[in-house]
Amino acid sequence: MGVYKLRFDNITNVGLFGYCNDRICFVGSNVKKKYLKKIEGALEVPVENLSIAGTDLVGVFMAGNNNCVLVPDYIFHEEFKDLQDFSKQYEIDFKVIKTDLNCLGNNILANDSGAFVNPEFSAVVKKQIRQALKVRVVPGEIGGHTNVGSLAAVNSKGGFVHEDITKKQLADLQKLLNIELIPGTIAGSPYIRSGVFANNKGYVISSKVRGDEILMFEDAIRIKE
Repeated sequence: MGVYKLRFDNITNVGLFGYCNDRICFVGSNVKKKYLKKIEGALEVPVENLSIAGTDLVGVFMAGNNNCVLVPDYIFHEEFKDLQDFSKQYEIDFKVIKTDLNCLGNNILANDSGAFVNPEFSAVVKKQIRQALKVRVVPGEIGGHTNVGSLAAVNSKGGFVHEDITKKQLADLQKLLNIELIPGTIAGSPYIRSGVFANNKGYVISSKVRGDEILMFEDAIRIKE
């Protein structure tokens, strides 16, 4: 198990700046090199700097699973070329998604079993997500919110989710993703993903997170198993 408590130059919402699966991790282009080795050690995957639409908000804009990584269509040409290079280097598939809901990380919650998405996505986009990630795609809400990707952090073993999720939503989401989910907060916030990014091997979490929240999060994503 790898764990890294981190703040980027006094920014504690580290989840906004990182995306990872079990093959690769991307962090914002301005995240300093001194952090990369520690992140790599925690997640046990290569770590690369990347910008999306000229910003460091990789966690906000990227979504996916171990089958494919999704990026919005307004990614800059130079950034797309970087992704093509990473695709060849690490044998990772990328898919560009054209949608007005371009903060894909905020609107898609996925693992290798399923994808739960903002119900405002069009049928065409939902089909593209399904084909790229190779999983069933279901639209829905969590606790009355449609930006479902921002409200949970999951891997293929378990997940941590917004504390206002209803019992029915919890049961349906657990069935879709084929995992157990535990409701809670990260640094007191129900917007779980803003404070953490994780894969099946470890996680990187805000240094602002309380000890009891860390213990609950570790139990939720089951990386000790």
